[in-house]
Amino acid sequence: MKGYICGSTRGGSIVSGIVQIETDIGFWEVEVANARQFSDLNEAAEVLSKTVSNLLLSVDNSVLTEIDTFFSERSRAQQIRDAEK
Repeated sequence: MKGYICGSTRGGSIVSGIVQIETDIGFWEVEVANARQFSDLNEAAEVLSKTVSNLLLSVDNSVLTEIDTFFSERSRAQQIRDAEK
């Protein structure tokens, strides 16, 4: 992962995305721990299902944002190089 961050045009943006995903996973872990406390298995399953869905959506959003940023900046850098020719 470090090589990828160093090779990016905006390492800070990627680090921000990684921190967001790690935070999302932390929230997911808390919800899983809370669900283990339920005596009603259906309620626990419902909470876990919702929590997993939220985690997947959030990670998808983070990854798509990073991809969009990477390609936007790559395109911008190419335009600058082309203008300097």
